[in-house]
Amino acid sequence: MHGLDNPPSRAKFTYSEAFKVMRYKCEGCGYLEFIWNSRDGITPFCVLSRCCDKQYSQHIDSMSDYYCAELPPEASRAFINMTLEKATEKAQIFWTLRGKELMSQHEHLRKRGKDALMQSKIKDIYSNFGEGTSPDTVTRKEFLTANNIMALAAKAGTETDTGRR
Repeated sequence: MHGLDNPPSRAKFTYSEAFKVMRYKCEGCGYLEFIWNSRDGITPFCVLSRCCDKQYSQHIDSMSDYYCAELPPEASRAFINMTLEKATEKAQIFWTLRGKELMSQHEHLRKRGKDALMQSKIKDIYSNFGEGTSPDTVTRKEFLTANNIMALAAKAGTETDTGRR
């Protein structure tokens, strides 16, 4: 994540969707949501919808995506890099929803066992777009809270380094 006190300049990025605001439309009810990519990383075509249970929202009208150095007011969520902790949580949800069913249907999965399946799923989630760069979404509030904590920690570190407390 980038601190709001240190937004990226509009330099040449690796990915075209870096620091762009994108529109996602719910396939269930048509709700339109803006999600901001807070990093120079790939974003998914579909995300879980916030408005309809078990529905997806799809990235639409990519030509209208626009660059924004900081979290814009219209964005309700932000893409961040996946953490190993969050990948583990998502793998556990996968296991709860589909793991047992898949194990019962596929002998090769049964032979590997739950632990191997879970480790494989965690790795897939965490590394799907590159080691530690797979996208995850957080709410606007979560993003702002995390950035405020990072800014306070950086300030505390600076004050400690300079001898001030």
